[in-house]
Amino acid sequence: MTTVEERFWAKVDKTDGCWLWTGAKTKAGYGNVMWQGRNWVAHRVSYSLLVGPVPEGLDLDHTCHNGDQSCAGGLGCPHRCCVNPAHLEPVTRSVNLIRGKTLIAEQVAKTHCPQGHPYDAANTYVTKRGSRQCRICAKASNAQWYRDHRVGAG
Repeated sequence: MTTVEERFWAKVDKTDGCWLWTGAKTKAGYGNVMWQGRNWVAHRVSYSLLVGPVPEGLDLDHTCHNGDQSCAGGLGCPHRCCVNPAHLEPVTRSVNLIRGKTLIAEQVAKTHCPQGHPYDAANTYVTKRGSRQCRICAKASNAQWYRDHRVGAG
């Protein structure tokens, strides 16, 4: 009779790099496994078995993905199936998103607004929705709106 752990490891293809999950996958492409009576992503199970519990409130970042410039990310990303604990790092959700190939990461990487003004402490404010706004461009836009809408403008 095989143990739950033996059945888990039977679905892992260990290579010199990534250890790829060969079992069921979620719609997002991550390994999916029934563990301790509930569904888990396979990389969390692997990390828990070989390293220990994932600290409360943290995600596991696939560092193998971050270094692979040829991977476009998204649903077809092969790194989502990696369960090698040496390729997994517990980080906050925001760090995980910023490190990835996401729209959030793309926006954070921008150092200047579309008109070329720097996104720095003096020239940037964050809107209520969490996006960055260039103070120089906002001031110019507000001044133009005022000129267009002042009383007596014709």
